[in-house]
Amino acid sequence: MKILERTAGRVIGFDAPGKITEEELAEVIKYFKLTIEKYGSISWLGSFKNFKGFKTFKALKQDLIFNLKNLKNYDRTAIVGNKLWLKISTKTAGLITGIKYFDISQLEEAWKYIEDK
Repeated sequence: MKILERTAGRVIGFDAPGKITEEELAEVIKYFKLTIEKYGSISWLGSFKNFKGFKTFKALKQDLIFNLKNLKNYDRTAIVGNKLWLKISTKTAGLITGIKYFDISQLEEAWKYIEDK
């Protein structure tokens, strides 16, 4: 996972290619925590074009727990991808959390969505 160059202030973008490891996730979580401490809330974009899941169940659990604990600190969230299962799961979660799904062809629109707060 890597933080994207367009990241600025309270707006964070990251790319999640392949299988996410616990170590990669820990680095992104650390960045999220520091930004939340500084700004109080964040908007974020996750690019999942080549996402293949989590390498371990522990990484998945770590991701779910962190996100559930921090929903109140998320202003806008955009998931960008090209997989049907990701679209369905994001739209389902969006009914509760407000998270929005964008096709990979809508990357610029997704950035504008999270930067518009």
